[in-house]
Amino acid sequence: MYYFQLYYKLLANCVAIVALIASFPVLFRKKQAKHERNEKADAIIIRASNVNYEDILPEDIENKYGKILEVELPERKNRYLCKGAKKLFWESIKRHPFAFHLNFLLFRELCLYSGLIDNYKTKAIVVYVNERNVAAPILSFLCEQKGIEFITFMHGDYILQLIHGYMRFSKFYVWDDHYTNMFINDLKCEPTQFITYTPKKLKGICKPRESGDLYDYYATYYFSAESKKRVLRVAEVFKKLKSEGKKLKIRPHPRYPNMQILEEAFKDFLIEDCSEVTLKESVESSQYIISLNSTVLLEALYSGKEIVIDNYSDKDQYQNLMKRRFIIMNKPHRLFTELLN
Repeated sequence: MYYFQLYYKLLANCVAIVALIASFPVLFRKKQAKHERNEKADAIIIRASNVNYEDILPEDIENKYGKILEVELPERKNRYLCKGAKKLFWESIKRHPFAFHLNFLLFRELCLYSGLIDNYKTKAIVVYVNERNVAAPILSFLCEQKGIEFITFMHGDYILQLIHGYMRFSKFYVWDDHYTNMFINDLKCEPTQFITYTPKKLKGICKPRESGDLYDYYATYYFSAESKKRVLRVAEVFKKLKSEGKKLKIRPHPRYPNMQILEEAFKDFLIEDCSEVTLKESVESSQYIISLNSTVLLEALYSGKEIVIDNYSDKDQYQNLMKRRFIIMNKPHRLFTELLN
């Protein structure tokens, strides 16, 4: 809420009041025997929508928990508060009676995980894309009361954000000590939760070529969710490099493609089809890997590639990333403006 204007805070809390009143019957709902699961697993993992985990799941989890069962969060009609969750929710109401938005977020998360805690006889609940979950410390406490570990791992790059403050899981697997230092020193997170590991996706998505070998492309730009203004500024540089005889291509973000703008701006360049060209093939074919804040920069770096940070299309955002501990800023790299020279 720190970032938002007063009117937004008031609106969010008013909506939360209505949502809490509408959800009041759930407080009296109990576990139904017909929803109990007979599956036994040492750990369960909840698949996040549109994000696979096969190449980022820590091997430590796979080795420790033999059978990991993939499950889904319960449907709305099957959500309820288990005994421990109900107590925690009322404690939050008592301690923060006017924090309606916060209490609704906590209520929602406790309802989602109560069924998993009760219905699966497991030693660990594994989640990801969950680091922004403000209820995570409470969920970790609830799980640990039941003898269950609440575990998460990185799915992409992190920069400094207040919403990560005081974050706690039973275990949090991070890709680099850089993140551990940021979470502990800047965001006051519990130090003992962090474990550094290297996911499969960072174990070299491609092999670097011998020095002097020619690449199919001079550079590839990897887009995220850029504005039209930024897209046009990147296209401006690409046209200049093309006039010097450089062969270049771009790759849209697979989940946030603004194809109409990209096709207009880069009609004279190859626009990779993410469904046809793998990331490995894309990175391998280019000498320079360019982006402002894409995770691809980190993946390419671990593959021994030359990475280039875009300090041209949005200078304010570039400075902002420096302030917010963007990991690539502390790794060997070149700048986009250097390619023009």
